[in-house]
Amino acid sequence: MGRRRYLERLALGRSAYQDIEAEQPLGHAGLSNSIPAQEETGREYEQQYDSRGRPINPTIEEFNAEQRKAQNAVLALVGIVEKKEEIEQSSGLRYKAIQEARRSLLRDEQDRGEVLEYVVYAANFLFHLWPDAFIQRVQIGLYDSSRSVAEILSTEWAEMYRGGMRWSLAKRFPGGVASVVHALTRVGLMVGAEYVIGELQDWAMRSKLSRKSRERLHKGLEHVLQGLIAGICVVLMPLEYYAAAQRLDLAPALPTLPGFQSFLPTQYAGSFHRHIWNGRPGSRLMGLVTSPGAFLFIYRMLFYDATDSVFPVFHLITDFTFPDVNDDPLKISRPKFHRDPVGWVLYQCYILRSRFLQRSGWFVVKRNENRALRDIEEANIRPVSAGKVIPIHRSTVLAQLPIQFLADAVDGLLCRIINLPFEALMMRTIAANFLASSHEKTIVGIMSASRLYAPLLGGPFSRGGSGLGQYMSRTGLSLALSLTLDVVIFHGIYNSVRRTGVRYFDWGRMGKIGQVIYSEEGFTAHGSRGDELDHLH
Repeated sequence: MGRRRYLERLALGRSAYQDIEAEQPLGHAGLSNSIPAQEETGREYEQQYDSRGRPINPTIEEFNAEQRKAQNAVLALVGIVEKKEEIEQSSGLRYKAIQEARRSLLRDEQDRGEVLEYVVYAANFLFHLWPDAFIQRVQIGLYDSSRSVAEILSTEWAEMYRGGMRWSLAKRFPGGVASVVHALTRVGLMVGAEYVIGELQDWAMRSKLSRKSRERLHKGLEHVLQGLIAGICVVLMPLEYYAAAQRLDLAPALPTLPGFQSFLPTQYAGSFHRHIWNGRPGSRLMGLVTSPGAFLFIYRMLFYDATDSVFPVFHLITDFTFPDVNDDPLKISRPKFHRDPVGWVLYQCYILRSRFLQRSGWFVVKRNENRALRDIEEANIRPVSAGKVIPIHRSTVLAQLPIQFLADAVDGLLCRIINLPFEALMMRTIAANFLASSHEKTIVGIMSASRLYAPLLGGPFSRGGSGLGQYMSRTGLSLALSLTLDVVIFHGIYNSVRRTGVRYFDWGRMGKIGQVIYSEEGFTAHGSRGDELDHLH
């Protein structure tokens, strides 16, 4: 078959692979086609021509049009499939880019929040030194009953500017240096003791002793560790004692630390241990129990961990812990009063805190289970304590810093109100003990020695109803002063966190993630598909 014959067959709509023998020689296409058409239809076939005089066949033209339409449909279908695959691939890359951008921002936000949390903790400690000292001075009756609270505050404020810079800082932050040195030294010694005991326990467990002997040695080393921690607290007790005397304005503001001889044993003249462990006259046991050292040791065990997220307040006498701000109040078990009265009281404080936070606009989303997250790393950026359920909120330390500070402030205030009687007893004992010692005292302490409240069987109750009312009024105003400072600090934290989040972490506006989501330029500006995720930030 030649090329002409092949093209003629295609033009007339015949198959190029039709049997050649069944086909008549093509002389004139119209004549050869008219005979079978006449035999089949019974009428003569009329050849049709187009405007240029070329022979055409409408049936074949219609068939060719249908074939072209089918071919275009197939091509369009293939094109749609290719476009859909391209869209899906682009969407997948976009989703990965968004997730990577989100993870990077959350990590940066978490790191910034941790740094800011330490700054807030330090600032809160320093700013509350003087208000806490004022509360304790009111509790021991340092100020004359004829003076009003406004007069006392103005006098104390003017006293801060009478000396140089060191004097001013020492008066503004009474007992701050001694407290910081005590905390850092105590933590360092405790970490060292835990490391040594841990190494000894590992050696004991690897030894060839019997199993029972290894267990006994392991438990014995745990008791040794507790004894070392108690010994560290006793050795460093002069720092706490001196810091308490400075907060009560009985010890001079300068020097900020006691001398080295104050840490020596009791046989030395300048040792604080000669006075710390001396209480009421009488039996030796009663004097030890009512001594300032005993009260300081018990106070640390009772109130030291009031706002800690791991250990509860009063953790030696109750198992109740203050729940996290993300915990559902309905799922917190309430201790029974007859089994755990202290835990029951603290639970009531927690209920007050949760209701206050709800009134302030903080609500915990209540769901049976946490929603399924595609990335476990995003489930909870903020660390979760061991044994606790992962909260439903995707949040960071920076995002929850204001509400966490507010919750800690409420917990601290309520626990302090509960602990006021014991704190007053401890501070009165320290004041009476320090004034009876031979250590250097302030003029205010010497002049107010006669009007200070007695530790036991005294205080404002011995001065009638007017004295008790004045004491309660001053105590309430001093607590209100501390609460006002908390409000100011919270306002500063809120503004700082909000400004940091909006400026650096896309809070409330389209930033790095918004560009990836809402614009093609933001999606393609990071480079090719291969290195797109590496150039997001």
